[in-house]
Amino acid sequence: MFNKISIKSIDNYYLENNTNMKHIEMFNLYFFIAITILVLFIIYKSRLNIIISIDIDNNTKLIKLNIKYLFNLLNIKIQLYPPKKSIVKKEEIKNKKEKEKSETRKIKLFSYEILRIYAVASNVQVKELYSNISFGNKNIYFTCFIYVFINTIYGNLSNLINAEKIYLNVEPNFLENYINGKVKIHISPKIEDLWKLAIAFIQNYRKNKDGDRNESNRVNTKPYGDNA
Repeated sequence: MFNKISIKSIDNYYLENNTNMKHIEMFNLYFFIAITILVLFIIYKSRLNIIISIDIDNNTKLIKLNIKYLFNLLNIKIQLYPPKKSIVKKEEIKNKKEKEKSETRKIKLFSYEILRIYAVASNVQVKELYSNISFGNKNIYFTCFIYVFINTIYGNLSNLINAEKIYLNVEPNFLENYINGKVKIHISPKIEDLWKLAIAFIQNYRKNKDGDRNESNRVNTKPYGDNA
């Protein structure tokens, strides 16, 4: 009798342990799924810091791109211009240009598409817009024209862009020929915003592609009688 009771109690003990282990495994699985969803949501909603800086010193131009993400855990620095690998064969450059010309496609933007892209882009947070340009030319009329032109661009930018920090300055010089400038644009888009912009551009590209295909199929090749 004692042996039967002890065997049953041992079996119950193992059954309870197995049940508890299964519960723990299920809890760990649900916890892992919840953490994964939370991390993906944070990544999707978090903001990138994209900084474009342009330095101009007469004929010398330097354009840099800096991308920071997730509390600077991701920090990418790229020199856009001049390219570091500037040694390329002339034949490769020529072939590349010919290929680009042959593959060039006219992309049309309709008003509603522009408004859609602008609506998405307007949600992108602009942290800083900095521009300080100093230039000179002995031709007074040309210098005045460039001065007015730059100020016109500044006025439109200040009306269109709502930046946290904004500094726009231009200084003309009528006695020397030179140009110096420093421009910095710091935007902070969400991954969600970049995804929506990518979708808008892809849809516009597909519409233009389908439109070109439809244009090429408009010619009716059905014969009517003997045209000989």
